[in-house]
Amino acid sequence: ERFEVMAELEAMCARLAAGRATEDDLARIRQAQAGCEKAAAIGDSDGYYQENTLFHQAIYRAAGNQFLEAEALRLQTMLQPYRRRQLQLRGRMMRSLQEHRCVAEMIEAGQPEAAAAAMSGHVIIQGDCFHELVASLRTGEA
Repeated sequence: ERFEVMAELEAMCARLAAGRATEDDLARIRQAQAGCEKAAAIGDSDGYYQENTLFHQAIYRAAGNQFLEAEALRLQTMLQPYRRRQLQLRGRMMRSLQEHRCVAEMIEAGQPEAAAAAMSGHVIIQGDCFHELVASLRTGEA
């Protein structure tokens, strides 16, 4: 349930960011994405997770709505342990990276609905991956 709410909050952030992001906001998004790219290239899941957190936070800020940013940060903190663990699934870091590229591209292109859809899909997949990870741990497949 929390991932569903997070998906909606983050989709709203991405939608607003696509119309409101300043050059400074876009630079922060690009910088965090570059950090994700570097961490993924060397298979550093801890580094990726840190940069991933910054990427999402940059989008919250770029939305230009302090209340929304605060609520997204609060829920992000609550979901932190679950979001981190889903990166343990084979291939998840690279898929996450591709999802980030799409979100960032749509924000930079000023495409609010496409940015929102890409972000919502990205966060919902995290919840699905977490459930998949739990199931695999139960059966000893992870």
